[in-house]
Amino acid sequence: MTALRSQYDLWQCLSTGAEDASSNLDLGEFLVENQGRRFACLGITDSLQEIEKVDDPKALNPLLLPWDIGRCSLEQKKHTDTSQVIWIATSNLGQKIIAEHVQQWKHPDVPPNRNEYIQLGTAIRRSISDILGAPLLSRITAILPFLPFTLKEKRAIGTEAVLSYRILLNRPFSSEDMNAIVDRSVGDTNLVEEEGARSLYRIVETHIVNFNESTHYA
Repeated sequence: MTALRSQYDLWQCLSTGAEDASSNLDLGEFLVENQGRRFACLGITDSLQEIEKVDDPKALNPLLLPWDIGRCSLEQKKHTDTSQVIWIATSNLGQKIIAEHVQQWKHPDVPPNRNEYIQLGTAIRRSISDILGAPLLSRITAILPFLPFTLKEKRAIGTEAVLSYRILLNRPFSSEDMNAIVDRSVGDTNLVEEEGARSLYRIVETHIVNFNESTHYA
């Protein structure tokens, strides 16, 4: 999205996935080649990552037709069928609203009920509509807020981080040491909730460095 400068740039965007077999195709070519095929959605999810970072919201206008009627003109004098494509866009625009709602919930460390989740999605929709415009937002089927990690999720991510660094350092950790590193990382006051998993990975790395400088982590 940061590369878009005008509404003529969208279909020329290339995939950023290094392992993507179709990375030599731009988005328009990919849609033409895979039109009518349901799995085509998997190839374009990253194309709309952090959608709010587009330089000019008007550059997103080419999405109006495919999101509305399921087709667009990518080839001369011929429509391209996009009716089977599932478009997924991510954004950080609702982060502050999510934090405010979670603080108001009675049990912020457990999943919200359906009504709470729907209310949160509606609040985010209204907020980003002011930025991206009602014509685009009206064509988005659902807003799915990503909630802060629960304690169990933090421990799972922390364990994943320890295992990753263990492989990178080629050094074994006992289960006791791993649990100790995860416990201290999850409870670290330097953990920045707004940064999500990246912050937790960074904290884990710090505690592994401390671990390496000592004989054990008891």
